[in-house]
Amino acid sequence: MDSNEITFDDVINNCRRDIITSCPKDSVRYGNSCYYFSTNTATWYDAERACFIRGGHLAIVESKQEDLFLINEVTKKKTNFWLDGTDEKVEGRWIWSSIQQGVSYTNWDKLDGEPDGKTGQNCLGIYKSSKGNYYKWYDLKCSPRKMNFICESKLQLHIYCFIQCEKVVTLHQNSMFSTHNNGLCGCDCIMCSMQFGFLTTLF
Repeated sequence: MDSNEITFDDVINNCRRDIITSCPKDSVRYGNSCYYFSTNTATWYDAERACFIRGGHLAIVESKQEDLFLINEVTKKKTNFWLDGTDEKVEGRWIWSSIQQGVSYTNWDKLDGEPDGKTGQNCLGIYKSSKGNYYKWYDLKCSPRKMNFICESKLQLHIYCFIQCEKVVTLHQNSMFSTHNNGLCGCDCIMCSMQFGFLTTLF
């Protein structure tokens, strides 16, 4: 190998890193998560699969602040949405399906007697109350009922590396990384910069 050539490891170990966080264009950011509010309806089971295909899961609510954010978005959209909660395995024991952990924070519509479905209603949704013009948590039939759904995914973390080179950069082929040439580098260049960007997610 030419001593002036720069390897893939050189780029990763020696580059200057710029970090940018973002969500997909069809999602809304809150904290370190991205929330997609579907425009189509599905059963709870199909909604769960749809979120998995998007690289996430049905939304998990772990605090009052997060719940207020979701309910505010739902209220603006004026429709009902599925969340990740279920008590299908053990009646009355609500868990977040995607992580198999118990639901600690809740926001049931107590004025409407929620949760009230017993074994017939085992899936969680943000639902317009029958007691007023507001949205709360309801236990609902997982199927055949169809509703919109909220998918939650981790905030995307874009890491861009910049490195100076004296000759054309030679990189090992690696499909996990996308390379971007800013147009300054060429066979005869004396000093130029190359930008390498790759995408990961926050965990």
